[in-house]
Amino acid sequence: MTGGASAAGIEVNEKSALKFAPVYAAVKRISESIASLPLNLYRINGKSKEKATDLPLYRVLHLQPNQEETRMQMWESLVSHLLLWGNAYAQIERSLGGEIIALWPLDPSRMTPKRNNSGLLVYEYRLTDSGQTITFPFWDILHIAGLSYNGLIGYSVLSFMRDSIGLGLAQEDFESKFYSNGAHPGGVLESDQPIGDETIEQLKNQFMASYGGVTNSQKMLVLQQGLKFKPLTLPQKDAQALEGRQFSVQDVARWFLIPPHMIGDLGRATWGNIESQSIDYVVYTLRPWLVRIEQAMETRFGLTEEFEIRHSVEGLLRGDSAARATFYQSAITNGWLSRNEVRELEDRNPEPGLDEFLSPMNMSGKEEEAEPKSDKKEEKEETPIVEKKESEIKDVVRLVEQALKQIAGFPPGTQFRENKIREIGKRKKEGD
Repeated sequence: MTGGASAAGIEVNEKSALKFAPVYAAVKRISESIASLPLNLYRINGKSKEKATDLPLYRVLHLQPNQEETRMQMWESLVSHLLLWGNAYAQIERSLGGEIIALWPLDPSRMTPKRNNSGLLVYEYRLTDSGQTITFPFWDILHIAGLSYNGLIGYSVLSFMRDSIGLGLAQEDFESKFYSNGAHPGGVLESDQPIGDETIEQLKNQFMASYGGVTNSQKMLVLQQGLKFKPLTLPQKDAQALEGRQFSVQDVARWFLIPPHMIGDLGRATWGNIESQSIDYVVYTLRPWLVRIEQAMETRFGLTEEFEIRHSVEGLLRGDSAARATFYQSAITNGWLSRNEVRELEDRNPEPGLDEFLSPMNMSGKEEEAEPKSDKKEEKEETPIVEKKESEIKDVVRLVEQALKQIAGFPPGTQFRENKIREIGKRKKEGD
């Protein structure tokens, strides 16, 4: 474990730093945020991708990393190591076939990355305090490094912020001792007459019993034997102490690049900027750590271009219900999200018939499909016209037959052929 004395004289290391509330809040907030995000293994197929649920690595990343820990527990531990030590390590367990079947977190204070005589990167892990070590080849260790001077070993963040943390711990220690040991009635007792040692001791004991400690502060003094009360103004103002502690919170927030309201400082938070600050937290605080983790796993797991590992941060960026409704409406009507995809984002089951993409009629741009539709429409329009003409012709023929029957004196029901009709028409003409 790394550590050392701060300028304030307080010993600061990875464990003692967590006793300082702002540091604990920042580490807990970031580690919990990352550990709670869904982590998936995707198989890339051209421009599309799908979850590679058939591979053992998918279960390790998405469900349970090993037999003893949940995904939340392991990643919360690894991210806290990354924030405090600047490095996080996990042993990669593989099956006989070479597939990754488990990840086991390791104590970063016991790990030493180094190069062997052949120049290969190895990891030397100290098993016990007695010095017994085991050496791992680099392909058996998942190493996630933070900001680094050589691209291999990350800086210990606490080595840089030790004085900031030490100052905060010193302020807490001073104020605790001040209120626990200090007798602060707001002044001192004076006497014009000499007082013996025994009397002074009695007064002191009585005074501390009646007015010492936080619970007895600001009580009214009852004076005897010519004693006088003289008010005092201490240089340690309550307001100044509060300002100093508030500055320590803001200082820690700067070190971890986290919005102050995320660790309990709501001094400059408003209803209008909380949402934007929360989005900034995802984009500028979490995203760099997520990319480090994803790329470290893809490299050390030996994944090809066919696969990728990604965290899902959509849930953190959703905003309130009204904003999500507007966003989803635009996505559906403009055709870049289907209705079932929106349901999935809202943790709802898919429904039949909601997988197709919608698009406005004036934005379809499918001219080739429009032409056949117009042809079919014309055919449908032409068919009634032809039928109507045939019907009209038949009506005319019937009228002609009826007229000829009346002229020729045929009984009703007599059937004519075309040649007979022409013959009757010829006789009529000759008769005229």
